[in-house]
Amino acid sequence: MIFAYISPDEPKWRFYLVEQIINFVEEYQIDIVHLDQSTTIINDCNYDHWRGLNALYQELREKLPSQVALSGEGVSEVVAHLYPLCGMYPLNKAEVQRSLYAPFVRAFNYGRPPEPTQESLQFDAFERGKWNSEAFYKDLHMAEEAGFVPTLLVGKPDIRLDSEEASSVFAAARRFRERVRGSK
Repeated sequence: MIFAYISPDEPKWRFYLVEQIINFVEEYQIDIVHLDQSTTIINDCNYDHWRGLNALYQELREKLPSQVALSGEGVSEVVAHLYPLCGMYPLNKAEVQRSLYAPFVRAFNYGRPPEPTQESLQFDAFERGKWNSEAFYKDLHMAEEAGFVPTLLVGKPDIRLDSEEASSVFAAARRFRERVRGSK
């Protein structure tokens, strides 16, 4: 795997990235934009990552339709004000994250696909191993226990959304919605 970093503080890069995101949202009617590596803060003598990240999210918010939500990877005091949703794994100090940031950011779990897949997009950063039903339900249960938005990881267009596993995520999402509505 090759990882290249380009600072969001570089105006030409940020302009290009924002335009690509806007085009993608318009073409595919996307309702949420997730920017991975949001909590990766890399500064150098030429660019200020913090300033660039703030500018990137501000420009996206100004150009995206209001119904399009923004999310990022993880949360910290540095980025909590930038996006209302963040992706995290429930075992990653969920109680601490929830107690500190719940008033500002709602977490969702990265989830698992509802069935085995060989898709190259199914890189498992958490090294959770091969897909199996038991692990799928364990992840879903951990997400619910942590108070995270249940998430179904879909990495290929022909994945079965009518499977028992997918139905379980949809049911968890309905329970989550009812809890949120009931807490207002």
